[in-house]
Amino acid sequence: MDYFETLRKGIDELLSVARRARSLGLDPSNDVEISLANELHERIAALFGIPELGERVKHWLDATGSKLETAFRVIGEIVSDDILKISYERKVDLALRVGMAIITDATVSAPIEGISKVEVKRQGGTYLSVYYNGPIRTAGGTEGAISVLMADYIRQRLGIDRYRPTQEEIERYVEEVSLYKRIAHLQYNSEPNEVRIAVSNLPVEITGPPTEKEEVSSFRNLPRVETNRVRGGAVLVINDCIIQKAKKLKKIIDQIKEIGFDDSCWSWIEGNEEESEEEATGCPVAEPSYKYLKDAVMGRPVLSHPSRIGGFRLRYGRARNTGLASIGMNPATMYLLDSFIAVGTQVRIERPGKSAVVMPVDSIEGPTVRLRDGSVIRVDDPDEAIRIIDQVEEIIHLGDVLIGYGEFLENNHPLLPSAWVEEWWEALVRRKGFRAEVKGFEDALRISKELDVPLHPRFTYYWEHITSEDLLKLAEAMRKSYGEEMSLNDDIKRIL
Repeated sequence: MDYFETLRKGIDELLSVARRARSLGLDPSNDVEISLANELHERIAALFGIPELGERVKHWLDATGSKLETAFRVIGEIVSDDILKISYERKVDLALRVGMAIITDATVSAPIEGISKVEVKRQGGTYLSVYYNGPIRTAGGTEGAISVLMADYIRQRLGIDRYRPTQEEIERYVEEVSLYKRIAHLQYNSEPNEVRIAVSNLPVEITGPPTEKEEVSSFRNLPRVETNRVRGGAVLVINDCIIQKAKKLKKIIDQIKEIGFDDSCWSWIEGNEEESEEEATGCPVAEPSYKYLKDAVMGRPVLSHPSRIGGFRLRYGRARNTGLASIGMNPATMYLLDSFIAVGTQVRIERPGKSAVVMPVDSIEGPTVRLRDGSVIRVDDPDEAIRIIDQVEEIIHLGDVLIGYGEFLENNHPLLPSAWVEEWWEALVRRKGFRAEVKGFEDALRISKELDVPLHPRFTYYWEHITSEDLLKLAEAMRKSYGEEMSLNDDIKRIL
């Protein structure tokens, strides 16, 4: 029996026990509420209790292979009464929740708890209004922004007029975002004018029930706003979703235009004009990003400043215990940082810019340290790190940080140039038929000469970090000691 079959059998046994217990009539329900669902279409059907929805989701997923397109296709079928014959108000609400469930894999609470209600208002015109709750945060910034596009698509399909906010309502949002920043956390620090531009152009109203005790002081008692208290869900969607993800939203709009989405109300969003592959030349230059330091809390250590020499070296890849917002560090690094970084510690990283949890990976490069006796060593073995920790005078280099390609893809972040690492070297020598293990420097040098490949990364040091003056000093020292052991004064030792 394989691993997954063992899991399935165990779940079936547990469900059988739970159903027998429920059949005794001692609980409010006589059956187990949680349904088993392995695939997205099964989860959709179970979440909303409508088998027909699951069938349409499966149909469009098989036909398009895209969750985004599937979501909009199913929304179109719901509002057109192609799947269900339900009331006008019910299909408006259901269509948005189903669309959100599809793009979030029906695995978070946002489609149910993140949306309080969706309704068509008739106050100062007819327009669609979406009431967002705080749990909309669980959907993620991009998905939250897409939910507004979905609401606009529903509006378009039903022929509902667009939302036209008054000047007082626009300024109410500006005040609300500013107030929310002082009492809670926002991912993006927007400018007041950004909020004005976004709200004045939105084709649907983004509102919600009050989530905070604090009230606005200036723009109160507005006729079309039910509360003077802060609407946290609305603030999150406008600030952390629409404004923060504007560039990504532009790309998504370009995709859904092909299935009938009218983007005339979204021309205010500026896309990220990138070079085409034919126009792009050379290697991208990655400027240091200070964004991850803005949220630093007093008392928390900063392990490295942005792109600073001696900080972590980016290494692409995954270990068995990394991936899905978890990154790898050599356990020797974790010990030499006074064990402050433990298994599962959450850190904020410069690239791709999100938070991640740390997992130990002993197959990547460890830290380079200088000991009190002046010797410089690289420490890859955690046992050695524990043994020498009291002798360490300075950590010269923190070693590798292992980050998967998927982290950059998920966060829509450009890939950075890779360092010269073992994976690249192995790929080069394999093309030339080499499969043996490198036993030492002499062996690595011989292989490089015979196969005409660069030197193995284990013996290629960080020469790009020294200055041109340092290089000249080192060359002169080597010239003077030609054929003999080089004299290592403090200056030369620092360069080496």
